[in-house]
Amino acid sequence: MNLDRLGKSLSSILDQAHRDRVASGFALAVGSTENFQKKIEIMRGTHSWGFLPGTAGGIPDRMIGENSFFDLASLTKILAPTTLLMKSIDSGFVSFDCLYLPLHQISPKFSARYPALSDLKLLDLFTHTSGLPAWKPFFKTCSSRHDFDSSVWGTPLVTAPGEKMVYSDIGFHVLLGVLEEVWHTSWLDVFRQFCKDFLVGSQLHYRPRFESIHATQPSVLDCVTTEICSLRGVVRGRVHDDNTDFRGGVAAHAGLFGRLHDVTHWVQWILDPKNISPKIVEFFSSHQRSRLGQETGRGLGFDLLTSDPENATMFGHLGFTGTSLWIHPQKNYYVVLLTNRVHPTRFFQEGLNNIRHLRKNIHNFVKENL
Repeated sequence: MNLDRLGKSLSSILDQAHRDRVASGFALAVGSTENFQKKIEIMRGTHSWGFLPGTAGGIPDRMIGENSFFDLASLTKILAPTTLLMKSIDSGFVSFDCLYLPLHQISPKFSARYPALSDLKLLDLFTHTSGLPAWKPFFKTCSSRHDFDSSVWGTPLVTAPGEKMVYSDIGFHVLLGVLEEVWHTSWLDVFRQFCKDFLVGSQLHYRPRFESIHATQPSVLDCVTTEICSLRGVVRGRVHDDNTDFRGGVAAHAGLFGRLHDVTHWVQWILDPKNISPKIVEFFSSHQRSRLGQETGRGLGFDLLTSDPENATMFGHLGFTGTSLWIHPQKNYYVVLLTNRVHPTRFFQEGLNNIRHLRKNIHNFVKENL
C-alpha cells in the first residue's frame, strides 16, 4: 500500500473514532525511520467538544492543526529524563556504570536526606522495579511544593528492589530529585538547556499557560482541552496530572506539552547517530532484567511491545491523556498518536476502552499495510 492510500484509510479510522467520541481531537503521524521525508500526518477534530464553560459565551472551538499543543502525559518519561540520561552517557557527562550504582554513590546529599532510598539504583527506577508504589494522591494531603517533594521522596518501599515490576510515577519523581543533584540545577532548567542545545526547532515544554522555553509562547487557545473538573475547571494549557499540577506543572513523569511535529522531531533526533550512539538507544530500548534477574517486560524508561509472531519488539510509551508513541526498529517505521481522550472526564470506562481499541486498530493496520 502506498502512503496516499494508507493515509486515506487511517483518516477513515480517525473519523470513525471522532464519531464514536473517543476524543474531540486527534493528531496522527506514521513514517519511515529510514527516510524521514516519507511520512503521513493527519489532524482530525477540535480542541474540545463545542463551547466550554467558565467565560462569557464559553471558549470557542478550534480545529486540530499543526500548532495544536497536546498534554503528552507519560510520554514525558521518555522525551525528557530517559533522553537526557542517554545523551549524558553518550557525551561522557556520566558513565554507563551509573545505571548500576546505588544512589548514595551518585547522589549522596539526596540519599542522606532520604536514607530509605539510598540503596536504589537508576536501573531500578527506570525499569519500575524499585519497590516503590505506583501512585498516591499527594496533591490532596500536601500543603506546599516542599511538603510535596518531601512526602514523595519519603514514601516507603512496598517490596524489595528488583522483586517486582510496578509501574511507578513515584519512582520517576525520585529520579527527578537525583538528577537535579547530579546536574546541580532544577529539572526545568536542565530540560530548557537541553532543548536549546540539542532539540532545535522543537517546542516541547512545560507549563504553556505560564511560560515558554522559546521566544514565542503558545496561548491557552493553542492547547487542546483535557478535563473539565470541579476543582480546576476547564483544564487547558495546564497539566492534567494532579500531582504534577500541584507541584507547579513540572515533573519527570508528566507535564510536557507538544505538537505532533515536536514528537516526530524527537523520533528523528533520537534515531540520528550524530546525536546519540545507536548502541545506547538499542540498549535502553531492549528487554531489561531487574537486579534480581527478573524479566521486567520493559526497557530503561521505554515500554516494550512484542507485535508479531516473529517477536519483533517495538519501543515507546503510552500517556494517560490518550497519547502513544511506538518505534519499530526491525520494520523501520514509527507511529505517533496524540488525543485528548480524557475530555471532558477521565471517569469514563468506555472512553478508556475505546482509546485502547483505537491504538490497537491503528498499529495493527500500519503493521499489516505499510
